[in-house]
Amino acid sequence: MVTLLLIAISDARQRRIPNLWVLCLLAFALLSLLLCDRAISGAKLEWSGIGGSALAVLLLALPGYIGRQLGAGDIKLLLVFCMVFPLGILLLIMVLAFGGLAVACVIGRRRSLPFAPFMAAFSCMAILGSY
Repeated sequence: MVTLLLIAISDARQRRIPNLWVLCLLAFALLSLLLCDRAISGAKLEWSGIGGSALAVLLLALPGYIGRQLGAGDIKLLLVFCMVFPLGILLLIMVLAFGGLAVACVIGRRRSLPFAPFMAAFSCMAILGSY
């Protein structure tokens, strides 16, 4: 969760998600899956389910990337989340994050805001809620 906090702060301040922090999160996720046979979130994930989640994330997020609403770091973070959460939880996190982002844009009267802080906040809630 510290890595998620660092990612959120970096995206909020610089509109950039460092690859090193995404790789750290990926390493934690892989170690958890390989050593504990469970994801960081505590969920039991199958490798085929992770692949299906990645495909779903790409299909849902690539239009935002092509339209320049999401950055490459956001896509990489979402793909790492495929190894942390089951697809249903991941989709819920995405919907809540996009909804929170939309509400914040309307309230703040801004055209765009960084996406990673919203993803980090809702994913931390999901991780804490699973224990």
